[in-house]
Amino acid sequence: MFESFQFGKYKVMRRLASSALSEVFLAFMETNEEPGRLVALKRLLPDIARTETFSDLFRNEAKLGEIMNHPNVVKIIEHGNINNELYLAMEYIDGLDLWRLMRKTSKTEKKISEIESLYIVCEVLKALSYIHNLTDSMGNKLGIVHHDVSPSNILISRIGEVKLGDFGISFAQQKNLSAGERKMVLRGKVHYVSPEQIKGYEPDCRSDIFSLGVVLFELLFGKKPFEGPTDLSIMINIKDGRYRIEPAAKERLSPRLLKILTKALANDPEERYQDADSMISDIEEFAGSGKLFDAGMELASLISSILSEGIKTPMPIPSPLHFEKKPQEKSPDTNFLQGLVEETEKTPLHQMEEHIVKKSSGEIMGVMPLSMLIEQIIADKITEEDFVSIGGKPFERIGSIPHLSKYLPSVTPTLKISELGAPDIKGIIFQDETVSKIFYLFYLKKETGLLIFENASVRKEIFIEDGCPSYASSNLASELLGEFLVRKGIITRIELELALAMMDKFGGHLGETLLGLEILDSITLLSAINDQIKFRIFDIFTWESGSYSFFRNAKYMKEGFKLVADPLELIRDGFLFAQSEENIKNWIETHKNNIFRLSTDSNVIDDWKIEVPIRDILLKLEKPLALFKIIEESSASGENVLNKTMKLIRLGCEIGFIEEIR
Repeated sequence: MFESFQFGKYKVMRRLASSALSEVFLAFMETNEEPGRLVALKRLLPDIARTETFSDLFRNEAKLGEIMNHPNVVKIIEHGNINNELYLAMEYIDGLDLWRLMRKTSKTEKKISEIESLYIVCEVLKALSYIHNLTDSMGNKLGIVHHDVSPSNILISRIGEVKLGDFGISFAQQKNLSAGERKMVLRGKVHYVSPEQIKGYEPDCRSDIFSLGVVLFELLFGKKPFEGPTDLSIMINIKDGRYRIEPAAKERLSPRLLKILTKALANDPEERYQDADSMISDIEEFAGSGKLFDAGMELASLISSILSEGIKTPMPIPSPLHFEKKPQEKSPDTNFLQGLVEETEKTPLHQMEEHIVKKSSGEIMGVMPLSMLIEQIIADKITEEDFVSIGGKPFERIGSIPHLSKYLPSVTPTLKISELGAPDIKGIIFQDETVSKIFYLFYLKKETGLLIFENASVRKEIFIEDGCPSYASSNLASELLGEFLVRKGIITRIELELALAMMDKFGGHLGETLLGLEILDSITLLSAINDQIKFRIFDIFTWESGSYSFFRNAKYMKEGFKLVADPLELIRDGFLFAQSEENIKNWIETHKNNIFRLSTDSNVIDDWKIEVPIRDILLKLEKPLALFKIIEESSASGENVLNKTMKLIRLGCEIGFIEEIR
């Protein structure tokens, strides 16, 4: 039984909600001006309050609350510190959050109608329009993005008011959060994350509109648009814009409403509603403002009837990061170690026994733990034809042992040449075309197919869709995900070995294991996989010899990750990656007296997304100019600008948008 207590001037009556970060209480605010005012009191848990990141987010929410005043935004009455505990006093909303409302109506005959759904979304859009357009004292936009538009943060009162709450991460920049902190922010909310957030781009107001589009889809169809067995698979589907509306459900929807929904859910922010007001306008034009007003009254009736049927406790006010589990008393490190102990107790015997490996040649490699054995198999240093003795038992072929054979590398060629037939295009690198020119020509022709590069024993497969590389595989062990993550400092060698040892618990997938062990969060992992695929391609730009073959219309058949990269930026960055300082110095020495000029319209410079001041220097090539003159221009901006300018001029000559006049 909850016992009321005094917290400063607040008489705390009952707990409304608790999370891993904070608690929310129903309390009376006892002041001379307003004796007995009912408020929702939120305070950070002591352990969380000692964490600088989350205490800063809490303070940011409080600061934002000071300047916000809108009927569709939960009002923060005051904030402060009592006995070294941070707190927020918010207006108390007597009603339900949308998550609870949807959950309740899914189990009864009472449903949220289409017009009520549009009313809810329209009211939230009014809140978003307000916060997106907030300005400072000088009239400059603050650029606030909510970051967490989801059903649990949309509150609906008994009288049909719709309010947006939880501004705790409105100032949170993902790049400033650790993997563990980012995982806490995203927990339970991955369905509502925008594609640009997953791709690592800076989100703006259109990101909130996408999240609200997901909410609208859920209201209209009773299910989320982006699904998957794991958070990672859900986020990949969001990133790639993969969702489906059942034909029967689509038939029930007006084409005009379907257009509103699909525009809100557009994968490309440029194709989405550019602001909340434009989406409000379309909804009001479709539904009629009068009908939307009536829908608010109907929604109030629905809320009241549901509350009167048994939900007696006041609704929880959403905390900045909403969790269902209460925090444990142990420290995070202790909890993590305890979890590993528990996992070890359940570990199959083969994971704890000694493994002696014998190569197919008869060479004994010695005793190794399972994690090292898996790592050697993934790296292709131990093959399916080699043998292993587990716990002193007779040697067995690796390929015949299920819990080991599943780790045999998938970096071997995806398709056999014999399955593809004769290539449509083939050639020798440099002798026929440079790597940059090959990718550029395929971009211009909007080719789709499989491009294979081979150099001695190394093979790279690049799948291309409409001229854009979408996936790259490699048979280099150093380009495996685990090795890439360690090399880039994203995880440690010890963390990789731990993940390899525990992969059996997570379906044999390294990525899912890293997420499950909370070594990485989903966004960091997806960003790393994207970079890994890029670097597989960048490596080809460093080749000094090799061959290429292109098989038109061959498609990557696996469902999974697709590369996020502008094709021209990929060519640009691959070329820059491959050009050493010594290489470019030698090129300058042999070309410094030659004349260069743009061979096409100057707009081509913008296509390659070249930054200032290099862009401005290259635009001077609209008129013929000697290389040493360009060097003089570049040198004034520093050595880095000079080197990059020279590299891009060389790329331009290779591709054809810059002409060299000897």
